Amino acid sequence: QFLYFIGRRLTHVNMIGVLVIAALVVGDLRAAFILSGPLDDYGWTYNHNLGRIEAVEAVQQAVGNTTRIQTEVVESVKAGKCKDTIADLVKRGFQLIFATSFTFHDQTFEAASEYPEVDFVHMTGYYSGKPNFATASGKLYQARYLSGVVSAGQSTSGRIGYVASVPIPEVYRNINAYYLGAQKGNASTEVVVLWIGTFMDAVKEGYATEVLAKLGCDVIAYHTDTKASPVTAKAQGKLSTGSNGDQRLSIGESVLTSANFNWGPIYTEYMLRTLSDTFKGHPNRSIWYGYDKGVSRNYPLSFLVSRQDEDVYQAEKTKLEAGTFDPFCSPVVHNGVLQNPSGCLDEFHLQVKMKYIIDGVVDIGFLPSHGGCQAGTSSREVFVHSPPSFDIVCEPCDSGWYAEASESVVEPRICLQCLPGTFSGQKGSANCTPCGEGTYSTGLGSAGCTPCGSGTTNYGEGNTECVSTGQDLTTYYIIAGVLGTVMMTVIVGVVLKLTQSRKTLNLMHTDKMVAIKCAESIANMNLEAVSYIREIENPNEIQLSFIKIIDNLTEFRRYLPQSLVDNKSSQEQSLVSPLLNINPPGKTGTAAILFTDVQHSTMLWELDAEDMCTNLGIHNHVIRGCILRHSGYEVKTIGDSFMVAFEESLAACRCGLDIQEDLYDSDKWTESLGKNSESEYVEGTWKGLRVRIGVNEGEVALDNDTMSGRTDYFGRCVNKAARIEAVCEGGCVAVSAEVFGKVAGSDLGLPLTHVMGEVELRGVSGKHVITLLLPRRFPERLRCIRTVLSRSLSSAGSRRSSVAISGRLHFKQINSATIAALWMGSKSLFAPDPVETLGSFVTHLERTTGSVVSVFNRLVVVSWNTGILCPAHFQNAVRWATLCHESMRMTALPVAVHIGIGTGQCSSGFVGTHRQRFASVIGETVDIAHKLSYKAQDLGMGVVFCVLSGDIQKTALFSSFSTRPILRLTDSGTEGAVAYQLAENGDYWKGSWSQEFEEAFKSSDYKKCEEIVRDEDHSDAVIMIVLETMKREGMPPALSPPPLHLRL
Repeated sequence: QFLYFIGRRLTHVNMIGVLVIAALVVGDLRAAFILSGPLDDYGWTYNHNLGRIEAVEAVQQAVGNTTRIQTEVVESVKAGKCKDTIADLVKRGFQLIFATSFTFHDQTFEAASEYPEVDFVHMTGYYSGKPNFATASGKLYQARYLSGVVSAGQSTSGRIGYVASVPIPEVYRNINAYYLGAQKGNASTEVVVLWIGTFMDAVKEGYATEVLAKLGCDVIAYHTDTKASPVTAKAQGKLSTGSNGDQRLSIGESVLTSANFNWGPIYTEYMLRTLSDTFKGHPNRSIWYGYDKGVSRNYPLSFLVSRQDEDVYQAEKTKLEAGTFDPFCSPVVHNGVLQNPSGCLDEFHLQVKMKYIIDGVVDIGFLPSHGGCQAGTSSREVFVHSPPSFDIVCEPCDSGWYAEASESVVEPRICLQCLPGTFSGQKGSANCTPCGEGTYSTGLGSAGCTPCGSGTTNYGEGNTECVSTGQDLTTYYIIAGVLGTVMMTVIVGVVLKLTQSRKTLNLMHTDKMVAIKCAESIANMNLEAVSYIREIENPNEIQLSFIKIIDNLTEFRRYLPQSLVDNKSSQEQSLVSPLLNINPPGKTGTAAILFTDVQHSTMLWELDAEDMCTNLGIHNHVIRGCILRHSGYEVKTIGDSFMVAFEESLAACRCGLDIQEDLYDSDKWTESLGKNSESEYVEGTWKGLRVRIGVNEGEVALDNDTMSGRTDYFGRCVNKAARIEAVCEGGCVAVSAEVFGKVAGSDLGLPLTHVMGEVELRGVSGKHVITLLLPRRFPERLRCIRTVLSRSLSSAGSRRSSVAISGRLHFKQINSATIAALWMGSKSLFAPDPVETLGSFVTHLERTTGSVVSVFNRLVVVSWNTGILCPAHFQNAVRWATLCHESMRMTALPVAVHIGIGTGQCSSGFVGTHRQRFASVIGETVDIAHKLSYKAQDLGMGVVFCVLSGDIQKTALFSSFSTRPILRLTDSGTEGAVAYQLAENGDYWKGSWSQEFEEAFKSSDYKKCEEIVRDEDHSDAVIMIVLETMKREGMPPALSPPPLHLRL
């Protein structure tokens, strides 16, 4: 052990310590890492995996190749499954186990007693007392302190929000350090803390961020595991500070900086201890390193941070790196009592005793839930700005109204009116009671039922009218029996007739099914059987006779007592009967029309018709339940599609959103539906059938359908609603601009939204702005839908010409698109299969809305289609290049990526036949991207180059990237293009001319600087970068103005 400690100290000086450690190591090491999330979350889990990779390289270098280092990652482990995972790892011979989530704390501590031969390390915990158990963490609060410094400088309201997870010392000290940093940046800054009670809940995190924004916070910090908070802050027009990775890469410059752990040094330390058998006897088993050890850090600042605030940030950062300063050496006051009278707070106090918020921080408590209101009450948000507070008030529903129980945190609870035939006689009702026999109610929102008058009565429950008692009901029973017998005789006769004619034998199967459905409708008054028969296209003579029978039956059922028409399924009848009693809307000339359709239904029928029949029944029951709940009028069904009319858009949208939630919540879907790729079963995203829903509102024409007896709707509004549904993606609700304008800002709640932009609707003139709505609980579904929409190459951009060749090629010209070509170069003779690396590239594309259009060997071609030269798409292309480079750095694959990016005209379309079609792009822009990716490989192995075609240089797109020019390309096809490398560490310039520029810059010879960069050898893009840099350095505005296109 003595030699080990001497060796570890010497490793900071020279290689002697490495040799000492290597001499002590005996045998191999197997280390396992239990992670709470997926590796590609680009957050907490992603950073732990980066630390693992760094540690493996460091340990292997220290002990040499004679010792084998094997690590295994177990990702997405649920809180209650940690101990089972540990048992499996121990059984398989792992000597060192890292648990990386606070929720694994207790189970890991217990496992240390059960497996004394195994070394355990829990990250961010604070238990101790077992020789084979250690806790480790970094002083992230130091990085949070710097984030607070930056936030206070950029806040204009003087109020910063903080989304906190759970009240433990780790979270408290981060909040307190953040506040101390904010005080350093601006002493008048106020920090408002809102707790959500969990580390990982994207819905709560987003909702808490919205609440803080409404309370006047213009910068939002967070201590949770997902990126919902900074994403929501950006959507609200607010700034944020990130954590768990450089969130600017995926979110943008609204993230001022990100506090982050570098776990590599900690993992390296413990792996070496286990290898040298010094883990259990080490006097300092637990590790808590800070900024001076490189464990806590901040990612580069956003370009939005002012120079003055950056100077303050750098000054504080320098002190932390030197180890001469700690935020909690500043006065720490809690409840008026100074906590550190003798100087700095010690580590024990910070790790264990700090379970409080220091004076000055405004703690408004835990995020209240709309679901906390009991059934029978509505919920209302209450904001108070001074002092800041937020609460949800529960108010009982009035008589005639009701509200069911709900567990939703973010969806406001609203009271609904009782339907005709039901009532609620008191305030705070959770449901409505059906009117009893002999009573009725006719309108919505009845507080009581009216008794039938003299000489009238009714039967059963839920009646909306009374009938005369002067008629003998026995007659109805006799008529029903006779008519039923006649109908069955007709059916049997028809079936017998079928067997006598060879011509009709071919129709035997179809007509038999119709006959069965007809019998079902007679015996059970089954409305779905009625619909099946009415929807027959081009019926033959036999089928027409069944249709006539059904028409007579529909007319006859109006005169039968309720007890005769009860369905075998009381649940279905509870839906059908009230639906039939809803009056058709639109009598004023306007109505909201809703269409639904099951996505991939044709293929699902082909794959398993029996299961699809069962699932369609579940689908119908769910939709009818939502229609009834929102007082919709079921116009008709066509196959698996519904057409429904509403009085107003708000009710239609509520119904559509409820349908999506209820479809997901149903637990009755067949087992095969989850295994079927066409059903696209994704836990937390989709479940069951995927349904498209389109909503439009406008003028309608009404007419009575003599076949169905229902009111039908016609007109442009109806046509547009149907076409909106057709362009929608399954799992969401697409609405027109007219509808969105009416529901935005209403009490619809806070649904997720995605604007599809201007869309052409088949058969409807003009372009129409379509918006997608999703229930707030499905953020991952929205991400997937955005990815799907972005892959539609042929529908993006402005098209000027179209050509079809031999039915196999069909391309349409696009005015401008951004094309990236990624070339995977190998560092060894044993290059991996490109498929192994393609997965991570596609994951990055989903974050940047790009689309893979072709893969040739090791060349991947990606497109971001636009109709104009679009800065956002170009930025996404560069972000994608950066992410791909990062993903290659974190893998052990001997692969380097080289990326060329071109922007200009191209043609997109499909190659192949209708059976097998492949998306593709062609044109000069694609050729340039190909050539520039090869040029990038020539310029340097293992480095990502962004090489831009000439036309992109005429735009001010570079200002959000740290780049440096490399050379002017003169190869054929790339005239006028300049190659740029993504700069690191703020190093903008490289090349012989940069020294001359730097000397002129240091001597304040700004005129000389301008002459250098305006030399004919440098493009306008270079000029723009230099001028931007000079401006950021605080130069006087004495330079001549840049060209007009740069100013624009």
